[in-house]
Formats: sequence, structure tokens, C-alpha cells
Amino acid sequence: MSGVMALQIAIQLALTAVGALLVIAVNRRSLG
Repeated sequence: MSGVMALQIAIQLALTAVGALLVIAVNRRSLG
């Protein structure tokens, strides 16, 4: 069970990181 929870947390962190990068990329594109 703990392995599944760790996997879900890792997936959430990865999705959050990708989302943040997308937001930064869009902001840079709109600014520049």
C-alpha cells in the first residue's frame, strides 16, 4: 500500500512540476 501511495505522490509532484513549467512558458511567451 505504501508503494502505491508513494507512486501517487510522485505522479502528483511530476504533474505539478509540468504545470508550473507550462505556466512559466506561457508567461514568458506573452511577456516576450
